[in-house]
Amino acid sequence: MNSFVANNQLAPSAAVRSNGDFVVSWQSFGQDGSDDGIYAQRYSLAPYVLTASFEFQVAPHELRFRFDESVLSTIGIDDLLVENLTTGATIPETNFALVYDTQSDTAKFDYVGTNEIAGVLPRGNYRATLRAAGVATPNGAQLTMDHVVNFQFLPADADNNGVVNLVDFNLLAANFNLFPRTFSQGDFNYDGVVNLLDFNILAAHFNTVLASPWRKSAGQDCAAYHHSGYSTTVDLLSISN
Repeated sequence: MNSFVANNQLAPSAAVRSNGDFVVSWQSFGQDGSDDGIYAQRYSLAPYVLTASFEFQVAPHELRFRFDESVLSTIGIDDLLVENLTTGATIPETNFALVYDTQSDTAKFDYVGTNEIAGVLPRGNYRATLRAAGVATPNGAQLTMDHVVNFQFLPADADNNGVVNLVDFNLLAANFNLFPRTFSQGDFNYDGVVNLLDFNILAAHFNTVLASPWRKSAGQDCAAYHHSGYSTTVDLLSISN
């Protein structure tokens, strides 16, 4: 804590903030050349990601990272890397818009790219990496590790199990002509209502299987591989820089 160890160091004191940051102060004799001087060292608790998820029920698709404290002043779209592992393509950062919820300290990266359906990612297995290097609190405490979210998207896969089959058809049929509805209820074109347009999307993808590196077999939800303490919506990993 104190690098100056000559003579005497006296009267230590500590104060702790509600977020875990703390300051230690002490007297040090002769360090500044005029008898006792007062010195202090501040220690900042690094911010961390509480939960992360991929939201696809309505458009636009969204990646969410919720933090234990504010990183509003530093986080930006250039801190997010999204890779489609199925095609090998990297999604340009300009295809995302960042909205920061100060009430929950949640960074929301909305996909604003235009594909067949605006705001909807192309099919594939994805890896989203939130880079730690650019994320810090106002007092300079930096995120210590990158956070990686593995997720998938397959059109018409209402139950998100990596294959379009009769289960997805039955979900669509149960909600046919109903409004408002979400993707998992058969709204595959994201217009809020389940109708023939959604049936056509399902028919075009029927029996399509999205091979996933996070599945033991087709049809097994990747949420089964989530790490304890993180969101069950996706498989969330942490890797060192």
